[in-house]
Amino acid sequence: MGVFVFTFLGEQISNFFQKRNYFVPTIKRKRKFVNLKNGYGLIGIALISPIGISIPMGCILSMAIANDKKKVIIYQLGSVLFWSILLFGSKGFFNIDLSKYLNFGK
Repeated sequence: MGVFVFTFLGEQISNFFQKRNYFVPTIKRKRKFVNLKNGYGLIGIALISPIGISIPMGCILSMAIANDKKKVIIYQLGSVLFWSILLFGSKGFFNIDLSKYLNFGK
């Protein structure tokens, strides 16, 4: 649900914060964004967004790179599905609790 909401409303949310100067990116943040965009692209942002930068930020960054909402939704949903299968599938099928290794829930 978050992928759909933040893909369609992400542009309005981003414009809201920019107009009110709540988020004024520094040179360091701009450089990180450009490196992320050039290094990984849309697929890379989609892969790291559920576990690294959160789904809302991933959708907003993806929409800043590509204006094709259909492509952003497909990549973001694919990434959420991939991480869900990996994390919950490892627990269900192999009885491996990744939260012990990744320090979740502490």
